[in-house]
Amino acid sequence: MPKRVLFISDSSLLHPIVNSQGLPLLSHLNRRGYKISIITFEKGRVQDEAFHRKRAELSENGIMHFPVYMPKNLIISGRMWLWLLGLLVGLKTMISQRPHLIHVRSYPPMLIALMMRLFLRCKIIFDMRGIYVDEELEAGLIRKDSKFYLMERKLENVYLKYCDACISVSVKHYEYINKVYAGHNTQGKNYFIPNSTDISRFIRNIHITNIDHISLLYVGNYVIKYDMDLLLAYFAELTNHAKSNLKIITYENPDELLKKTSALPADIRTQITITKSPPEKMPEEINNHSAGLAILNPLLSNTVCAPIKVVEYLASGLPVVITPDVGDATDIIAGTKTGVILDKY
Repeated sequence: MPKRVLFISDSSLLHPIVNSQGLPLLSHLNRRGYKISIITFEKGRVQDEAFHRKRAELSENGIMHFPVYMPKNLIISGRMWLWLLGLLVGLKTMISQRPHLIHVRSYPPMLIALMMRLFLRCKIIFDMRGIYVDEELEAGLIRKDSKFYLMERKLENVYLKYCDACISVSVKHYEYINKVYAGHNTQGKNYFIPNSTDISRFIRNIHITNIDHISLLYVGNYVIKYDMDLLLAYFAELTNHAKSNLKIITYENPDELLKKTSALPADIRTQITITKSPPEKMPEEINNHSAGLAILNPLLSNTVCAPIKVVEYLASGLPVVITPDVGDATDIIAGTKTGVILDKY
């Protein structure tokens, strides 16, 4: 009888990281004979054709998809909806699939998995993805003096204590977990599994031959972890020394980014293009640029992170402009001389 694995994501089926990291892992396990199912969280009933194509593709490969359709207009905490609806779908999935192993991505699905284990004996892999509570603090989503913060910290300790294995995304993340949570004996169950990409998808077809024109690329959203002020200041300074253009690619609504750049001088603003693009088109997009940007704020969570964009930039042969102390990435760039490290914020 094949081993059954349930993967619980904390985001949608079309999320770039789910597509670059989660689904390739599940496809690999599926080819090795495991029976795979996946739970994702969607914003309402999804009408996107790409969503239905992806579901059909998974089904054709024998991977069962169980979407949790979240209310679009949340009256109470979105986290409460996620836990409640996720548990309901999780219990339904558990009855039909009876998994031997539950692999959860990030913190919120971990609580769902622990509650499911009350009804079914199975192992749980806690794929942490970073230091989630600190990320929420840094983003201003919770306050350190709030009851919600204390609850999340207690849950974090419970997750690490009762998971059967936890995954760190960088060496620095691995070392941080072993140091901060040493009381949970994490060294016996903490595993470092780096973010990766399919290099064959990122074949560089062009070469930089004209250094008088530099085409920069930033892939990502306008969120607190990234320093858009420094990124735009860096580009503005570059335009004083060489003919340059900047393309910003996001997978979400670009309105906030457009608003951010609207205050720039016209001669700089006209050299910036902001567009929305799906993950499958990223190799083509990256291939047409001179260098990739990974400009992050000096936050605790960023010292242990592992940006996928850096992996994809390097796989495409792009040098990387990066800030100090970005997980293992800054050390890799410095050690391999494959980019530029900004020496100050």
